[in-house]
Amino acid sequence: AIMRDGLIEQVGTPHDVFTKPTNVFVASFIGTPQMNLFEADLQSYEGGQAVVGVGGDQLKLPTDAAVARLKPSKVTIGIRPRGLAPVAASGADTIPAVAELIEPMGAETMIHVRGPAGAELRIVVPRERRVAIGEQLHLRCDPRQTHVFDTKGKAVRT
Repeated sequence: AIMRDGLIEQVGTPHDVFTKPTNVFVASFIGTPQMNLFEADLQSYEGGQAVVGVGGDQLKLPTDAAVARLKPSKVTIGIRPRGLAPVAASGADTIPAVAELIEPMGAETMIHVRGPAGAELRIVVPRERRVAIGEQLHLRCDPRQTHVFDTKGKAVRT
């Protein structure tokens, strides 16, 4: 059980709580490194992707089909650091980011990046993936590790 201020937020196995957090609190509590969370304006849902505005950027992120039930609104996007992968080219389904800090962790490397609207994000890549500070990255999301939380902070999923 995950508790906050004496109240149970979620009950489940460690794997279930990690992969399907019920709210923003649980998402931010479980996992190392912590889940990336950033605010966005949900504009629509099309073709299995949430169309969101972040700062001046419009992004298409693969999400649960339940997001289609939401009206345009403020949402919180949550993506696990291992759920963001640098790809060669930008696209409507990539998040633009700039590498700011690189932390070798042995078998993996954690890269701190600055994303849209100044969002601070962390990505974890295999140690063989070389990135330079200041490098422009294009990050693609793994839909299994991309979450949408509604205006009340509750996970939106089927």
